[in-house]
Amino acid sequence: MTKKYSVLSLLLVCLLMAGVLAACGDNTATPAPAATTAAATTAASATTAAPAATTASASATTAAASATNAAAAATAPAGPEAQLRIGYIPDTHGGGIVAVANDKGYWKQAGIAPSLKSFSNGPLQVTAMAAGDLDFAYIGPGAAWLAAQGQAVVVTVDSLNTGDYLITRNGTGVNSINDLKGKKIGVPLGTSGEMILQLSLQKANISPKDVQLINLDPAGVVTAFIGGQIDVAAIWSPLSSQIQQRIPDAKILIDNTAFFPTYSFPQMWVASPKIVKENPEAVKRFLKAFVLANDYRAANIEEMVTLTAKLTGAPAEDLRTQTKTTQWLTSADIQKANTDGTTLKWFDGLVQMFLLTNKLPSAVPAKNFVNTELFGSVLK
Repeated sequence: MTKKYSVLSLLLVCLLMAGVLAACGDNTATPAPAATTAAATTAASATTAAPAATTASASATTAAASATNAAAAATAPAGPEAQLRIGYIPDTHGGGIVAVANDKGYWKQAGIAPSLKSFSNGPLQVTAMAAGDLDFAYIGPGAAWLAAQGQAVVVTVDSLNTGDYLITRNGTGVNSINDLKGKKIGVPLGTSGEMILQLSLQKANISPKDVQLINLDPAGVVTAFIGGQIDVAAIWSPLSSQIQQRIPDAKILIDNTAFFPTYSFPQMWVASPKIVKENPEAVKRFLKAFVLANDYRAANIEEMVTLTAKLTGAPAEDLRTQTKTTQWLTSADIQKANTDGTTLKWFDGLVQMFLLTNKLPSAVPAKNFVNTELFGSVLK
């Protein structure tokens, strides 16, 4: 009996020890799943971070791409600042570039110390350039014949224009361009005003000899029309707005859109042939400043209007009206037109127009007076 209980006691002890060992084994194995979970969590976190990093990288690439032109143009050139004499017309085109470059410090960024002068029209600036008094100037499409004659070199398009007009009023007997014969027409000769007038006369089959052309400066056209001294004003925006504000019954007979798509009307910046030939680095500096100011203007039209009004003294509302008759071009748009041949086509079209209006005696290829290479070089 005693022996039987001893055997049972031994079996009970063995069972208890097995239980203890099993319990110890469970406790040792528990950390393994915890380590696996931590590793999985770390891997998941790394996987989640990867798309975020990719998105950030893509955003950075996009931002870098959008800033390429500005960064290229903004690289400050070595050496002393170039002393450049720059002319402009007090509007949102020429004046707009100057106003933005002044306010944003783009002249200095491009290594330029500018001497700035306002002119009422393009031919006056080209005359100053021929006299050696001006290095760069903004001119409208109507004055491009002077560049075709070799008096200036087009270094960049500024924008495209639809704001040249023939304007009349009640009581003049003029209801359409077909009624222009014998009428007194005020026009600044050699400008976009004459351009729109000559195209209109051609369209109406009226000889220039059959109208009374009165050569006036741009402000004089406005004054003469308001005073009733002329029947028709051949003028452009924003001066056209001054007429419409003072003469409620003033009516537009025609504008540039009547001649689309046969002609386009690029506005431009020109340089003296001398500086293009002898100092292309100075031209590049000017174009650097233009690229910066042009792209800022295109993205901030209302601010540009305010800055231009401050610079020129022109009413902001008149300038604002002009922005609606302008097709603004970014520097990327200009470069695309330069590289695909569009720019030269625009100017070849103007040459054909100048032949028809007797501004040029013979055809001149646009490539002879339009330089697109210098513009492209500042974007590299």
